[in-house]
Amino acid sequence: GHRYDDLQKQKRSLQVKRDVAASQHYTQLKERKTAHDLAYQETLHQRAEKNHERARSAATRRQLEDLDRLLVRADRNALRADRMEDQIMLKQECIQGQAEVVNLIRRSRLHRSRRLEHPAVF
Repeated sequence: GHRYDDLQKQKRSLQVKRDVAASQHYTQLKERKTAHDLAYQETLHQRAEKNHERARSAATRRQLEDLDRLLVRADRNALRADRMEDQIMLKQECIQGQAEVVNLIRRSRLHRSRRLEHPAVF
């Protein structure tokens, strides 16, 4: 029975050793996996940062493009306004001119009618 006990003891110690080795191996695997995960997480963080930066620069680029577009539109509208103003001024001048012409015609008609009324004066 003594030999049987020794074998049992050996078997137990081997099992323990095997368990320890297995747990160490598992721990190493876990650590390696953790390290890998951390590295990957870091990569993802960096990627996210780059994406954010790109998004930001794209946003500012888009804003600048929008700004350019708005400025162009503003310039165009300002030009249109100026042109309109010029046209209005010309129309005003035309209207004033016409008014003056109309007044001149009226005045000359008045003179003529007065002349007809009082032929003896002239």
